[in-house]
Amino acid sequence: MRRCDSFITLNLLVDTLAGIYIVESICAPSTYNFGGIALSQSGVYYDTIRAVSGGACDTVVELRLNVKQPSSRTLTQFICLGDTFNLNGTVYNSTGIYRDTLTNAVGCDSIIVLNLNVGLPTQRYDTVSICAPASYNFYGQILTASGNYLDTVPGQTAGICDTAVYLTLF
Repeated sequence: MRRCDSFITLNLLVDTLAGIYIVESICAPSTYNFGGIALSQSGVYYDTIRAVSGGACDTVVELRLNVKQPSSRTLTQFICLGDTFNLNGTVYNSTGIYRDTLTNAVGCDSIIVLNLNVGLPTQRYDTVSICAPASYNFYGQILTASGNYLDTVPGQTAGICDTAVYLTLF
């Protein structure tokens, strides 16, 4: 009996695992839908897309998600009646709470809350009598004649507006 060797030829095709790489950024509190899951935190996530029968191998999807943070800031500002305050090109001149939304350095919302207080100037009335040839020093003005005088005294501390001083000199 004679023996024969047999040769079998195997054609092996190895599909490589396909990969999809995604890099995304979102601003909190938004979410990113990945594989049916709503993601809200930075990280690296994986999902597998199954191959259809007879097709190539499964596909692995890698997501690198960066969740950036919005910012907020509150400004408290005091101005005097007749003055204005400019916030990002908008001019305000009355007491109130104002909001503006800008874009911060990372591309998310930056909410600015302005708490603006408008103060009123005060008034003071003084009456002074002097005898000639005396004089009266009225905030740097040396007065010697009877009459009505007005000077404005700047507020000396924050939150204090100018004071209009009315003087009647006899």
